[in-house]
Amino acid sequence: GRPEGFNVDLTRAIARQLDLDIEIRLGPWPEIQRSLSRGDIDAVQGMLYSTRRDLAFDFAAPHTVINYVAVIQTGKGPVPVGLDDLKNLDLVVQQDDLMHDYLVEHGLTERLSLADTQQEALRRISAGEADCALVARLTAMDLIVQQGWDNLEVGQRPLLSPGYGYAVPPGHQALLSQFSEGLKLLDQTGEYRHIYQQWLGVYEEAPATLMAFLRYAIIVLVPLGLLLLSSALWSWSLRRRVAQRTAELGQSA
Repeated sequence: GRPEGFNVDLTRAIARQLDLDIEIRLGPWPEIQRSLSRGDIDAVQGMLYSTRRDLAFDFAAPHTVINYVAVIQTGKGPVPVGLDDLKNLDLVVQQDDLMHDYLVEHGLTERLSLADTQQEALRRISAGEADCALVARLTAMDLIVQQGWDNLEVGQRPLLSPGYGYAVPPGHQALLSQFSEGLKLLDQTGEYRHIYQQWLGVYEEAPATLMAFLRYAIIVLVPLGLLLLSSALWSWSLRRRVAQRTAELGQSA
């Protein structure tokens, strides 16, 4: 029940910089958007930008880019990388998330189901209740480790990469300017980078595969082999010239 995470630490750091009195509330994402529209809350810590949302809210300059990818069960075929790949699949996304808007915009709603959270969307894929979830890649990687979902495969190519930042109701430009100023101050002091690295910057590398090992071996060994071959040829040529010159000197003597 106590808010924590990247957004929370970032907002609290801005509040300290600018001496702001803030209260951070938790809630379902659809209700958060409705509260912001009604003016019941002053700002949202993080909202993905879209032209449709820009008509309803005012956005600060994005401080992060979020890559949205497809997630499927391991062994259930290639991970979708485009709209055409999503057709004829049972899809699940978080309700009122940007990917929900994206699928509605492109008419991919016939086999679409909605989840309250991205965690719930991933759980459904792990349980085999749907074919594909569309979620933020960093969120997926973190939840897979937390929940032990080792039967999920996360796409590497983003379907969408929107900007992410603070949003306020229309007419609250003064507050938006304060958040923008606070972000600049955190960037100058290095605190933004520290918060980012703490929450989003470190992930355990995937185990190296045989193909990856061979690829890196070729990258290293081929230039090294060429260098050694060139050195051997140069040494052989030098010895031959020395032997030839020595023979010429012997004949002249």
